[in-house]
Amino acid sequence: MKVLVWIEKLLERSGGPPTYVFNLKKSIISNDQEDIVHFYPDLIKSESTKISNEKGFLKSLLDLLPDFLRVNISVFRYLILLKSFNNKKSLVDFEEYDFIHFHSTVDIYRNLNNLKVFKGSVILTPHSPKVFHLEIIEDILKVEKKIILPWLYGKLVRIDALAFSRADILIFPCEGA
Repeated sequence: MKVLVWIEKLLERSGGPPTYVFNLKKSIISNDQEDIVHFYPDLIKSESTKISNEKGFLKSLLDLLPDFLRVNISVFRYLILLKSFNNKKSLVDFEEYDFIHFHSTVDIYRNLNNLKVFKGSVILTPHSPKVFHLEIIEDILKVEKKIILPWLYGKLVRIDALAFSRADILIFPCEGA
């Protein structure tokens, strides 16, 4: 049996999924299970698939716009980036694994094309009491969902729905975990 734990980065002390997986990796190493459980950041060396926020001049321009325009342009750009990642071939051969454990609906969505031929089980641990599209709107953009254009909001909801429907196993963390 082989397991791939998919997360973009491992961080010792930031909290959230990167720290959870960092501690999981330490435990895997201390229990000498590295031949069974692999971690995505260890398997890639050069290409980064991290989605970054707007920087510099573009961000300054966006900040000048009214909330309605700024938020909807940001969501639209985010969706375009996600779509482009979904069409990329993975740097990792999924067929080598029996399980792939994702820690966000966005990561599953970004790999939907790569998962089409995957015969193993997909595990999703969302790490939040909210679905990811509400985290984006309420916690990252800090706006009410009514400010998002309905067709953009629908696409955000669809990302979560597709990811949850593709997952074979769901693991919901408990409070304080």
